[in-house]
Amino acid sequence: MVISKYESGQNKPGTRELRLLCDALKISPNHLIYGTENPHKLPESIAETLLNMGQQAVVPAATIIPIISSVLGTDDIRAILNLAESLLKAKSPEHHAMVTELLQVFQDSIIPNKEALLDPEKSAEVKEKLQKEMQDRLLAAAMQKK
Repeated sequence: MVISKYESGQNKPGTRELRLLCDALKISPNHLIYGTENPHKLPESIAETLLNMGQQAVVPAATIIPIISSVLGTDDIRAILNLAESLLKAKSPEHHAMVTELLQVFQDSIIPNKEALLDPEKSAEVKEKLQKEMQDRLLAAAMQKK
């Protein structure tokens, strides 16, 4: 009878009843009321979410970056890239040089072949070439450190 009044909204359980219900169900009051242990936790930022994903963040990042870029102006994007470049240069001049070289390879491969990117086969060739170039350079940099 009491439970049917709770279900119909005619009555509400008090703190004592809620505590007893939580004990019987072996759940916290937050979980009973909100459906989660931490109902007031703010959602993670985009950066935190991607960082927590580790290597699996590559695909979502590749999807999110164009969306962000479409909203931000050129000056905003330039500022973000300049900050990233400054941090990279300060923390690892070797990696900064490698990124600079890879960008040049990318420019040399993509810019002259813009039309080729519309052709799936040629686009795959260019992508494969760039990936191999990146792998070779990373391997060479790793070998130099040893």
